[in-house]
Amino acid sequence: MRHLSRAVPAAALAVVLAAALTACGADDGAPSSAGPAQASPSPSPSLDEAERAEQEHVEEAKAALAEYYEASDDVANDGYEGWQSLRGYMGPQAWKSESSILELNATDGWSTTGRVELVSMTVVEYVEDPTGSGFEQVRIDVCSDVSSITVHDDEGDVVPRDESLPDSFTTVYTLQHQGPGEGWLINGRDAEVEQSC
Repeated sequence: MRHLSRAVPAAALAVVLAAALTACGADDGAPSSAGPAQASPSPSPSLDEAERAEQEHVEEAKAALAEYYEASDDVANDGYEGWQSLRGYMGPQAWKSESSILELNATDGWSTTGRVELVSMTVVEYVEDPTGSGFEQVRIDVCSDVSSITVHDDEGDVVPRDESLPDSFTTVYTLQHQGPGEGWLINGRDAEVEQSC
């Protein structure tokens, strides 16, 4: 177990997953034959309504994920005080796994300095809600760089990083739309912390 790794911000998951979150979230998702999707900043006028909706959903999911990373860094940099605030970014299964790690970091007095850099976000799958009820899913590969993160123990001492782990790695997130007029929640994730991206 890589104990020293668990204090990296929840969003980074570099060590959180290496330490204790290896099976963090079943995907709760429906199978799909949809292929990779690419999003542009704004919908193209030549797209039909379904393509425009997909493009908007992809951009919303990416924005929700970027907001989660920002909030996660804030919580970790603040000694995990207010860690419960991250609940608003996750579905029930993802929260069940994540909350135990966050609570442990808070209880042990750990903190971080620095911020995770989002190197890239690549949509690998878009699953339209077959019922039309607004519960679409998006799978996104996120390459994040945690090289600027420094972990501190309860005494404020720097916790050495496991040098065998790369500074950047890919985490595959599954996000689900929560219905018309609602946002996106993380339903599952799988980090490849031992392989650089």
